[in-house]
Amino acid sequence: MPKHLPLLLLFQVLFPALYSRLAAETAAEQWVRAQITSGKNADLAKHSPNDTKQRVLTADFLAKVLSTKSGLSDRVGISISHGVVSDELDLERLDAIYDIELSNFDFRGPVDLSGAHFHRSLSILQSTFENTFVGYRLEVDGDLAIGGPPLNMPGSDAQFRSSVSMRFASVGGQLAAHRAHFNGIVDFSGIEVHGRGVFQKSRFADSVNLTLASFGGEANLDETSFTRRDGAAGFNSMKVGHVATFNLSQFAGDVDFSHMQISSNFQASGMRLIGTDHTVKFSYMKVGRFALEDDDFSHGFVQMVGLATTDLDLGNVQWPDHDRFVCEDVTYDRINVAGGSASTLLKWPASSRYSSSTYAALASYLADHGNSGGASTVRVDRQKREAETLDFPHWIWDKLKFFTCGYGERPWYAFAWIGVFVAFGWAVFRHRAGMELIDPNQPDPGYDPFWYSLGLFLPVVDIGLMKAWRPKCGRRFAHNYAHVHVLLGWVFVPIAVASISGILR
Repeated sequence: MPKHLPLLLLFQVLFPALYSRLAAETAAEQWVRAQITSGKNADLAKHSPNDTKQRVLTADFLAKVLSTKSGLSDRVGISISHGVVSDELDLERLDAIYDIELSNFDFRGPVDLSGAHFHRSLSILQSTFENTFVGYRLEVDGDLAIGGPPLNMPGSDAQFRSSVSMRFASVGGQLAAHRAHFNGIVDFSGIEVHGRGVFQKSRFADSVNLTLASFGGEANLDETSFTRRDGAAGFNSMKVGHVATFNLSQFAGDVDFSHMQISSNFQASGMRLIGTDHTVKFSYMKVGRFALEDDDFSHGFVQMVGLATTDLDLGNVQWPDHDRFVCEDVTYDRINVAGGSASTLLKWPASSRYSSSTYAALASYLADHGNSGGASTVRVDRQKREAETLDFPHWIWDKLKFFTCGYGERPWYAFAWIGVFVAFGWAVFRHRAGMELIDPNQPDPGYDPFWYSLGLFLPVVDIGLMKAWRPKCGRRFAHNYAHVHVLLGWVFVPIAVASISGILR
């Protein structure tokens, strides 16, 4: 007779339900339960260092353990490492009151946390999910961690081999999904995270959806890679209570930041589009500070329409060609482009499809900040770009305005032309011998070729000599040019006056 048989029989008689449960548990599961009950981490790698088959836990056992209601250490909670779950883990509507940490697990079947409520933190770190992971309307009152080890620390990254869906989940603390490899479609749409969300150094091999996601603190997607060329990364209408960062992130497919609301900074230094003909949308974002630096969008399509920000910071950005960059109705209180001068500021709207609102806003900004020369440069460039859209008659008038007065921004152009024509008239009418009195019966008023040329050129103004003298009929060129000289005066003098008054701007 075995030494402990009487005790086992007595235990079976006194506690039949408990005995039945324990008898159904494997040796590994009984060891795990004992470790948890004693307030220790149940590291199955220590229990079975060489045989992973001895680390298998049934989904039913794990569900029962995680739903334990009393008798455990609040300091440790439930902590299990290096486990294997081969069947479907259905934790739907689970109610867990302890901190739970599952690390270095291998989940071979689907995992379903839909509607589950974890009253403290849930940590599933450095684990592999061979099948789907679902957390629809999952509630975690504390922190939720589903990524790899801490950044820059040794350890294996989390692996999600299939799709991940955590639509409308709620996290009371922070969401840590850094150093995770997502091989299937990822859907975090509508997730609400009261703290920060960290996806740093994660890899997404398929489409990603964070539409309507909300982060009370920072949203960190630095050094993330989105590698699906025909996939999309959607952040449409995402809300961030502090800073959203996409530094050194790479996108092989389309990316949509439209309608994002960020209380502080949107920072995307070194962002890259991998491949060609992909679209980046920054339209209708509301951002405290919108900062792009050293980004390369040259092979993609960029939409920046209705962006509203306090600070617009664009440093050394490689924009695509005109027909692939739409920028209009962007509002800002301050703007900075690498270099800071009006010419460098102009590289931004000059790279996009023509938009009068973009040029007007930039000119107004420069004027308000005391840079009237820069504002003038922007207005001239605006007129040049607008001329590209005009039909031929309007194009002719546009060129006339540019060459005569620089679209009203360069009045001295007109005065220079006036000076040239007056000087030319002076040369044409320089010899008194080539002139004759209109009325020989009137006394000779004297003749001066400069004043004659100037008086003939200025409309309305009567210097006196024009009514007394005219070129002799034998001088055909001078005689005909006198009429042209008058017409040129009627063109250039009003343009000069309109330029000074600002009518032509």
